[in-house]
Amino acid sequence: MQETITSTHNPKIRTIIGLQKPKERKAAGVFVIEGIRELKQAINAGFQIDEIYYCREIIGDKLSEFPVSEQTRYIEISKRIFEHIAYRESTEGFIAVSKTRELSLDDVVLPTNPLVLIIEGIEKPGNLGAILRTADAANVDLIVICNGITDLYNPNVIRSSLGCIFTRQIAMQDTITTIKWLKEKKINIIVTSLLATESYHQVNYNEPTSIVMGSESAGISDQWLEAATHKIIIPMLGKVDSMNVSASAAIVVFDQLIKIAAVSALVPGQPFHFIPGFVDFSIIQNNKGAMSLGIGSMTVMIILSSILAIALAVALYRVRKNPSRLLKISLVFIIGGAIGNIIDRVFLGYVRDMILFSFFPFDFNVADSFVCIGAVMIGLYLLFYWDKSKKKPDKSDE
Repeated sequence: MQETITSTHNPKIRTIIGLQKPKERKAAGVFVIEGIRELKQAINAGFQIDEIYYCREIIGDKLSEFPVSEQTRYIEISKRIFEHIAYRESTEGFIAVSKTRELSLDDVVLPTNPLVLIIEGIEKPGNLGAILRTADAANVDLIVICNGITDLYNPNVIRSSLGCIFTRQIAMQDTITTIKWLKEKKINIIVTSLLATESYHQVNYNEPTSIVMGSESAGISDQWLEAATHKIIIPMLGKVDSMNVSASAAIVVFDQLIKIAAVSALVPGQPFHFIPGFVDFSIIQNNKGAMSLGIGSMTVMIILSSILAIALAVALYRVRKNPSRLLKISLVFIIGGAIGNIIDRVFLGYVRDMILFSFFPFDFNVADSFVCIGAVMIGLYLLFYWDKSKKKPDKSDE
């Protein structure tokens, strides 16, 4: 259905301007989509597009790129009217009006080992959009917005998310109902909190997991703190005590992906990316079907793990042959472990994880770090120190 509007006083033009307000969007049950990419994502996601306003002077022959339903009305407008109703400075000549969509938690479809991102009380549309963009990049299975302050269909949310509100399952629900649902589904609740003492990288996520992020001003509500399986924090090494919530979400979510990747079997034909610490490691299948291995941190882990195995074996052998060395070895273990553990804590556990993660993809704590690095110190001591008190036989005594 084609239509042409030539006046800014047309009721439809006034309506579309009014949809910039959350009250009007909620009352009408519709919202505005601007931009070619965002519109295509909405169509692909099955959103019901009621109207598409287009400026032929801007779009040229791109109108045919949008295969929508017969109920969609195409409305041609002039460039002057388009600039009058556009919320963004550059929207490529397309503005659409679509029905909103509400997803109930009962209708959510989750895999066996899901990753759920919970967002509570986020105020700024830009932060919410950036978090949704991160969730899409990490292929998060579900986003739940609890006690939402910002409207999901705010134009700034759509813009900052690059249309990712159309690519993920997103539910709006209150905190109490969401906690009850997570417990019924047996999904662990990992809460980020400035009061937590457990660093984010120390938690084992290899089970159905939800990550809860709160607003920068109010943080997480008490209900989440009481329901939490783990309370985690991102250690701050500078002067400030917190990060932007969207940046924090990206760190914690992608840390989860690392741990999932570490214990997941490789599936032929699918890319597998692993980023332990700061170095990228990837196993991918190229277009000829051959598997290629990225040499980086995995090589480091293999070398360090080999040193650990050799060190323990040599230590046991030397103690068996000369029990008097037991005290000296114990001192080396205690001193080396203490120094190594301090270094390990300063570097947020990467030393420990690189040594042990290839063998045991589980959660580690301070004691594990102490034992691991202490054992390595024993091995290095025994490998490179020779007891000078052990004299060679004098030929003159023979």
